Amino acid sequence: TAISIRGYRVGGTGARLTARKNGSDLHLTNPIDMTSADTWQYGQGSINNGSYSAGDKLELMIVDTTGNPTQLAIQVDFNIV
Repeated sequence: TAISIRGYRVGGTGARLTARKNGSDLHLTNPIDMTSADTWQYGQGSINNGSYSAGDKLELMIVDTTGNPTQLAIQVDFNIV
């Protein structure tokens, strides 16, 4: 089960990140707004559609960027049950 999503940005002035399952099931109601550089920023609220089964697809997505970031990282934390 996906329990947390966070992003990290180097350079630029902004970026928005999100994740989804199987092409349509968004995990976050709103993308993570990466307003601060060089710090981990978390998605707000609870994770939607977080349960995974064998064969499910996880997509990490860059929604948009501003100011030409040089690096973006997206991390999804899972709880194994």
